[in-house]
Order: sequence, then structure tokens, then C-alpha cells
Amino acid sequence: MFNSPQRQWARTFASIKAAHDEAYRIIERAIKLEERERPDLALKDYKNGIRAIDEALAIPVEIPDNFQKDESWNKAVQMIHKMKCTRGEVLQRIGQIGSKMDQQEAEASKNGETAAAAREGAGDTLRPRTYSELAQALREMQCSNDQIGGSNSLELLFSCDGVKMYYIEPDGVVSRTLDDSTLRIVRIEKDDVKKLESTVFLQWQVLVCGGSEGKRRFLYLCWLPQHEEAEDG
Repeated sequence: MFNSPQRQWARTFASIKAAHDEAYRIIERAIKLEERERPDLALKDYKNGIRAIDEALAIPVEIPDNFQKDESWNKAVQMIHKMKCTRGEVLQRIGQIGSKMDQQEAEASKNGETAAAAREGAGDTLRPRTYSELAQALREMQCSNDQIGGSNSLELLFSCDGVKMYYIEPDGVVSRTLDDSTLRIVRIEKDDVKKLESTVFLQWQVLVCGGSEGKRRFLYLCWLPQHEEAEDG
């Protein structure tokens, strides 16, 4: 039977071996997680492995009698030396993974800020008016000689009276208006609320009923790339 010091050493060796095996089981799991591209989980297990190694190295050890002949003593020394070496390697790996994850988070945050700025900037971008929006804007205004040029939102750039308007029918027949008309180049200022660009367009005004009180008809053609047709206003 073992004497008291021998029994004590047997228990110490068993504790060292159990802590050693547990530490390497955790570290091996961390390595597999890293291979599966789960650095977040691997980092946690590497840290747990360090704690397990520290617990193993903190076990009090007394040199047993006749330790030169005790095979378990040699095994314990080898395990302790191995854990000390592994501890340094794992700490280095923890630093590398942590640095890489911090860099990825910083890049993700930067990309998120860039995307948010792009969305915010896109919200401030003005767009051209559609023909429907232009027609509505003209219907809401009195496009008379007194109004054009006097309104902050409607600016007369050019005007020419006595203009004849000619039409070419699908069959090739050319016709013109009987009455003289006024041709204008007009600009509607931008609308920051509706995010609309300023719009420059041709406005043709013809009196379709006689007299100064006659009803006027407005035709316009504006320079909008996505449209190529004129619309009655």
C-alpha cells in the first residue's frame, strides 16, 4: 500500500492530468470552431482554455520521494511544460483573432456610416419634373403677362409675339394656326419640399376666342430627358 506522501502525490498527479486534459479539450474545440469560420465562438473557447491551463498550473505540487524513479512525476513535468508553452501560443492567437474582429467591426461600422450618408444624400437629391407635375404646376398658376416674370417661382426667359404655329399631320399635310400666338421660354424654380429641379420649357399661348377676354390655350414642351412629347395645359 502507498504511504501518505505517495497517496498525496497520486491525488496531485490526478488533478494535474484532469486539468491538463480539460484544457486541451477546450482548446481543440476552439481550433475546430476557427476552422469552421466561427472566430467569435473560437475566441471564447481559447479564453476558457487559458483559464483551464491557469487552474492546472496553480495546483500545489510537492516533489515526491524517489521522484527520479517515479514515472508519474516525469509525466507531470512534461504536462506542465507543455501547458506553459501552449498558454503563450493561445494568448497570441487570442490577440490575432481579437484584432481581426475589431478591424472587421470597424470596417462594418464605416460601411454602415457610408451607406447611411448615401441614403441621406439620396434623400436630398432633386429630380426633374414629370409632364404631369409640370401640367399641375401650370394649372395652379395664372400664366398671364403680368404673372410671368413677377412670380418668384415662374421666370420668363424669352418671349416673342406674332408667332405662327405649324402642324404636320400624319399624312404629311401642313397646317397652321389662324391667330398669332406668343412663344415663351419659361423657367419654374426648384421645389425643395417636393425635391424637384428647376424646369425650363417652351410655352406657346394662342387666343382661341376673340377679344381680350377670350380663352387662352397653352401648349408647352419642356426639356426633360425621359419625355419627348408635348402636353396641353
